[in-house]
Amino acid sequence: MPENKVKKYFKLIEAWAWCGICEDMIALNIDKNEIIDGLQMSIYTKEYKHSNQTPDLEDPDDTSGEEH
Repeated sequence: MPENKVKKYFKLIEAWAWCGICEDMIALNIDKNEIIDGLQMSIYTKEYKHSNQTPDLEDPDDTSGEEH
C-alpha cells in the first residue's frame, strides 16, 4: 500500500465550505491528525458548529445568528 500522503505533505489545511443558512463561505482549519482519524472509505467529513457574526437584524426570518 502506498505511503499515506496526509502524513507526508502537510500539518494543517484551511478548507472552505458553503453554508446555506449563513449564505456565505465558512473557513475550516483542519489538523492532519483529525483527517487521518476521520477517514472512512477515503472520505473525510466534518461537522462544524458556527453562527453568523453579522446576521441581518432587520429580517425576522434570518436565523443565521443562532448556532447551526
